[in-house]
Amino acid sequence: MTSFIKFVLIASAVCSIQAKTYQFDTEIEYPIIEDAPTTQCTLGGMDLVFVVDESGSIGSNNFQLALNNLATMVDTSMTIGPLDQDSHIGFVEFNDQAYLVFNLQQYLSNADVVSAIQGVGYTGGGTNIADGLDMAINQVFGGLGDRPDAPNAILLVTDGQDGNTDQVASLQQLAASRNITIYALGVGNQVDISELVAATGSISRVYNATDFAAIASITNKICQTIASVAPPVVEPTPAPNQPTLPPRGSTFETCSSNISNLWIDMVFVVDSTKGVDELGFNGLKGAIIGFLQTGFKLGRSRDRYTRIAVVDMGSKATVFADLHAWTNVNTAIKQIEQQLLYKSDTTPNIYDGLNQASQILDNANGNANRKKVIYIFSSGNDVNCNQENTFAEDKNPCRLAETIKNEGKMIVTFSLKFNNDNNVTLSNLGSPCSNYYNDRSIIKDMMTSALYANCFCSIPTKQFMDESKCLKSAECLYLHDTPSGWTTATTVCTFDDPSSRLADIRNKEKNMFFRGISDQGANGYPVIFGLGDPTNSGSLSWQTNAPFYGYTNYPGNNGPNFSNGKCAQMQKDGTWIFKACSPFLDASSFMCQQRACDADNYCA
Repeated sequence: MTSFIKFVLIASAVCSIQAKTYQFDTEIEYPIIEDAPTTQCTLGGMDLVFVVDESGSIGSNNFQLALNNLATMVDTSMTIGPLDQDSHIGFVEFNDQAYLVFNLQQYLSNADVVSAIQGVGYTGGGTNIADGLDMAINQVFGGLGDRPDAPNAILLVTDGQDGNTDQVASLQQLAASRNITIYALGVGNQVDISELVAATGSISRVYNATDFAAIASITNKICQTIASVAPPVVEPTPAPNQPTLPPRGSTFETCSSNISNLWIDMVFVVDSTKGVDELGFNGLKGAIIGFLQTGFKLGRSRDRYTRIAVVDMGSKATVFADLHAWTNVNTAIKQIEQQLLYKSDTTPNIYDGLNQASQILDNANGNANRKKVIYIFSSGNDVNCNQENTFAEDKNPCRLAETIKNEGKMIVTFSLKFNNDNNVTLSNLGSPCSNYYNDRSIIKDMMTSALYANCFCSIPTKQFMDESKCLKSAECLYLHDTPSGWTTATTVCTFDDPSSRLADIRNKEKNMFFRGISDQGANGYPVIFGLGDPTNSGSLSWQTNAPFYGYTNYPGNNGPNFSNGKCAQMQKDGTWIFKACSPFLDASSFMCQQRACDADNYCA
């Protein structure tokens, strides 16, 4: 456990009162929160465990109210996912004893966590706060998904007391010794305040909701208190030539970050020479093993699965395992641990490593849409693709890398920097946005690049992306050059794909991208897109069901002109006009948009 502060939030029950504080006989001033904060709280990456009382005094309706409020707190205040800046959620419920509902690793998306919380069952029974805390502190923390570098939190929800104040106080001391800070939220009028203070170690971390319906007004306040110690993530500026996943709330559809549904072919080319040394080689094996344990399916599992191969790169590269060697993760890990050996050759043969990897991928069968990725880990520092005659003509890794990339394969480089030696020239071989060092984020970088590769648009659609920022969207656009009226165009789009709709344009970059495709059309402008009010509802909306706010591009920066209709078309200068919402009037070319293939959208 590191020095990062960890949190335990406890929700319990106390007296309903209108004053800001309530004076107990014990001379403790208890904070009462009456009004919801006006600013929505946002938490940075942390590990949060809910510990929820399901005793008989709560009742099933109040229990569901509590679950719904906790789910809302997660969905509005946190981003759940596999990355360092994301959060993990666990859940313990208790009556006479504690039960683990799910650990910190089981669900890695907001939607999955919200669904899991809302689906927690209710049975009634007694109240054992100590047992709930004990399970959270001793079993959930330190277990699957608990990250040593992330602040942790537990939110315990109870409307009662268990008489175990001494045991609860001991658990608080244990939590403090592990850098866990406990918060308490009381609900109702049956809670023992002294027990909550014992659990938190400070009255300043005890809160109150008058009843279960009032929880919503409290959770945001507690969130803000936590945020003062675990501040919200500021979306980082990505390092040059490295991909990043779009932030929540982006004005375009984001690619899936669900690593468990990954479906690509990967070959790991691993440097086993003296440039790495044996300990460094073992570290590389460990990183690959860590990546294999992130949850994706290995080997054939219906249609959606991932295959991996390994090439051992010394002075000569040898195939350690091809794509058909392993059908489960445990076997792969065992063989990599025990049989992938350090060669201690002088120099890595990068050309041979790439060549062997490319041949493995060339021999792959199965879904033609499956993306092919080469991960190369090398200490080689002499890959200068701008220098003539560096290599023999037939052994030039730069030429080979260009051929591999032109064939549609992706090359991800990891320049090994032992002894602070940054071998940046290896990145000359990599695909755009796919070049890294073997720093502390190496496993996250493998995950990000794999998900980046797995997000793509099938030909002939075009993927909207900002290559300067290495950001991909999950939006695929296709221009239909045969003119149609606006309402007919909405139907034709669904012929392309069930998910296809008339395209939305929610930012300036998308407007420019849209124009770039439209400029190549046979029938010129205007071009129909998916903004309109075809039912005369009185408000504009996107046909993709994306929220309509923010960016617009009306002529002269004025408002929309509905004199000729209420369905949008783009003019040659990129501005938006409105024409008839008709099956045949004002017929024009039109732009359809469908979801990209990604980890959650399998494309056969």
